[in-house]
Amino acid sequence: AEIVSTLVKGLKIPVTCKTRIYKDFDRTIRLCETLVGAGASMLTIHGRTREEKGQLVRAADWAMLARIKKHFAGRVPIVSNGGISSMEDLQRCLAETGVDGVMSSEAVLENPALFQ
Repeated sequence: AEIVSTLVKGLKIPVTCKTRIYKDFDRTIRLCETLVGAGASMLTIHGRTREEKGQLVRAADWAMLARIKKHFAGRVPIVSNGGISSMEDLQRCLAETGVDGVMSSEAVLENPALFQ
């Protein structure tokens, strides 16, 4: 939180944060509240835990992202990250989570024309 608040105080542009979920919703909300309380103007949240990568990767937890979006409704934009490999995934993520935006990384690196 100290890094975020220092940036917010020292910059004239919005400060945004990207993080991952915890398995526990309440712990995830506490982290997100800390970031927003420090001045983050938008949160991008990866729908997997820190441990769920590489061979342990699983589907992104869009149900958790929907709960996070509902918790922060009207306060800060929430962007979903994880589980986007196609335009259909993007549309389904928006519909299931209600988030304000979607971030994609690996799939776009493999296919830059993915969303055309």
